[in-house]
Amino acid sequence: MQIQKSEGGLAIVFRKGKDPVKDPVKDPVNLIAKNEKRIFEILTDRPKITIRELALIVGINERNIRKNIDKLKNKELIKRIGSDKSGHWEVVKK
Repeated sequence: MQIQKSEGGLAIVFRKGKDPVKDPVKDPVNLIAKNEKRIFEILTDRPKITIRELALIVGINERNIRKNIDKLKNKELIKRIGSDKSGHWEVVKK
């Protein structure tokens, strides 16, 4: 709200606030791309899944799966526990 003086009197100016529905919450999960979100959801359900299996399910190549996983790790949404062969994925934030 802003009050302005003018020659004829006062003017009150109301500015429309941001619509909470149109302005999404700054939640890291809401800020990820489509493939990242799909991978994140799969890792939540199947923490022992392999890169190869992820590639088949998501429909992109293994290199792009690795890139998306790196993005999720950089956003601290997932982390790898253990080795590549016998380890599993841990979802840090849901």
